[in-house]
Amino acid sequence: MKTIAAVFADFVEGPLGAPAVLNEPLAGRRVIDHTLQRLARIGNADQRYLVVGRRDADQAENAVKSACVRDRVRVMIIDDAPYPRAPLIRAARRWGPAAWRGTPLSTTWFDEYINAFAVAQVLDRTGAEAALCVEAHQAALDPALSAAMIHHQQEQLADAKMVFTAAPPGLCGVVLRREAVRDLLEGDFPLGMLLTYRPEIPQPDPLTKPVCLPIDPRIARTSARLMADTQGGREILSAALTARGAEADAAAICDWFAEAVAPRPERLPIEVEVEITTDDPLPDTKLRPRGSRVPTRRLADLGALKRLARELATYDDRRVVLGGFGDPLLHPEFSAICRVLRDCGVSAIGVVTPLVEMRDEVVEAMFSTPVDLIQVRLDAHSANTYNRVNGRDCYDRVIANIHTLEQMRQTRAAPRPFLLCSMTRCAATIAEMEAFYDHWMRVLGGALLEGYDSFGDALPTDDLIATIPPVREACRRLNRRMVLFADGSTPQCSQDFAGSTKLGDWRRDSLASIWLGKPLSGLRVLHAAGDWSARPLCAACEAWHRP
Repeated sequence: MKTIAAVFADFVEGPLGAPAVLNEPLAGRRVIDHTLQRLARIGNADQRYLVVGRRDADQAENAVKSACVRDRVRVMIIDDAPYPRAPLIRAARRWGPAAWRGTPLSTTWFDEYINAFAVAQVLDRTGAEAALCVEAHQAALDPALSAAMIHHQQEQLADAKMVFTAAPPGLCGVVLRREAVRDLLEGDFPLGMLLTYRPEIPQPDPLTKPVCLPIDPRIARTSARLMADTQGGREILSAALTARGAEADAAAICDWFAEAVAPRPERLPIEVEVEITTDDPLPDTKLRPRGSRVPTRRLADLGALKRLARELATYDDRRVVLGGFGDPLLHPEFSAICRVLRDCGVSAIGVVTPLVEMRDEVVEAMFSTPVDLIQVRLDAHSANTYNRVNGRDCYDRVIANIHTLEQMRQTRAAPRPFLLCSMTRCAATIAEMEAFYDHWMRVLGGALLEGYDSFGDALPTDDLIATIPPVREACRRLNRRMVLFADGSTPQCSQDFAGSTKLGDWRRDSLASIWLGKPLSGLRVLHAAGDWSARPLCAACEAWHRP
């Protein structure tokens, strides 16, 4: 069976929608040079191609020449292939770019660059039966793993129309046979639909099927975007390739990451949750601290928010979530706040809300700014359960608001904002959880189940057995996520809803100075040593294992 390897390149736009950086330097070479030289080392590919549109033909020829692989890699120019879902997929993937799957709307990292129309052109032009498809920013592509994927596909002809691995984004591609490409075109759905749970496509987890090539657990457990398409990714890869060598394989890079990066925070948190008000339409909810249980706080200094946004925008992959311990939609300047974040260049904006109140100007801001993601904390699949857990009879109103926003998105043909309904798993909701999840997966393309949190025993212990790992480890959020309160205070984490632990004032101090400062650094040291008893909030925490 003829199997080729194809690098799909766009010299203008990267896979997440940011400007492409294929010609930027990375550890002594250009990004595209790394990718092409690694592609050239895939020994069992019958042919190798750099695939581009007509606009990029000259740059592609120069790239092959510069990488010194003209004898092993050919340039293929294809017609522009329509990919209307690209803006929606990019909006969803910004909320988990380091994950190969598990991001909103059932998206996987393959969906960022796999365009079935383009792959079909390549297969038709070459007469190949299968293609290993990779993206041009994959400067850490592993040639040996790629060859193993091709070999696995040829051994599993009867059972595998495609082959993928559970490696972090950047290290491997995906092998697609003609049958798989035909299915994608005829069904008009993205590749991720075949790799994640969808109630309308019942199937065993693909990880257990022949379509998945088993890989070293050290690689599979690595949570990182090992792509050169973002500033953070380039910093990681540059350091990894400098430390382990330009030809370092996937295992060497993942080992280095585990030793040098994972235990330490980056210069800025990956995600920042900004509380802008503690006003809430559900002050008596039983599922989280609200109302009189939370001090009154409201953001008044938009200048400070602008400084924060500009600092975060120095990276092209940092996210802001408007949330905290209130409903951000109730802030009188919600529209202006969204505009500040977007104008300053923040990569992605999310909003967490019960969506009980929905003023016209708020709705317009969600679309015109635009907001990327709206998480609706619904927490029920019936009016009775909603009333019981939230203490207010407004389930039907929230459902109507959800459908109004979704209808507006479809009418405007707008990829953003997309909606994600969430439910807290607890004794009061467990009977409706499966129906809730399947319903909203069908209606909105995504749903979120969250674990119950007592916030350090501030809320009653739930009757369900907690889904907490049996062995305590360091908090997964300490190196990735930060919470900022509306009054300027910065607590150690979201468990401190009262704001008793103050690490600094983000309205006055730079985010980096708080993130890397002594109080938070000291807390990380305690967690690394397994000493959570020194902090009461940490000792009572039930959320340390959550991402």
